[in-house]
Amino acid sequence: MYLHLVMEEGVEYYLQDILDAVVTAISDADDQVRGLAQRVLKAFIRTYGGRQSELLLLRVNEGLFAAEYFKRMACCSLLGELIPILKNQTSPRPFLISLVNIYILRGDPHTKIVTEATNVWKAQVDNTPKTLKKELPTLLAKLGELLMKPDEISRCASQCLDEFSGKYGEAWIKEISEILTQ
Repeated sequence: MYLHLVMEEGVEYYLQDILDAVVTAISDADDQVRGLAQRVLKAFIRTYGGRQSELLLLRVNEGLFAAEYFKRMACCSLLGELIPILKNQTSPRPFLISLVNIYILRGDPHTKIVTEATNVWKAQVDNTPKTLKKELPTLLAKLGELLMKPDEISRCASQCLDEFSGKYGEAWIKEISEILTQ
């Protein structure tokens, strides 16, 4: 847990290998192992978030739609830590893609994940329709991808699509049909 503090930049060379092991541990059956893994990832985000955001974001985004509940929950929380760092970087793309993923997670079948995703969303987004309209192609592509996944993930995407269609479908039908016919 404190290796990054002792070795500082030396850990960056091994960061990918360490992240692989730690991200696997966040879905462990043991509460203590999961808690330690999550604390390590939070420490890495604070320490390396600016310099290694792509690598950290890749691992966290992979876990957002994992079959394991604990992994989805932890990655949602970790993305909440990483999004403010992404917001301040020069390229807005990773930030916006992360927001789309958080929006979709609000349809998860587990209440705790929905609550966490909603809190992250509300902390980062002032105007939901404006944000979604800007990222509509990304949202629709991700929903299409997730609808083909196993049970809970496809239910999450289906619930998100149902909510989205109910709120914005009629008003945005032209934009949606243009995107879907491309």
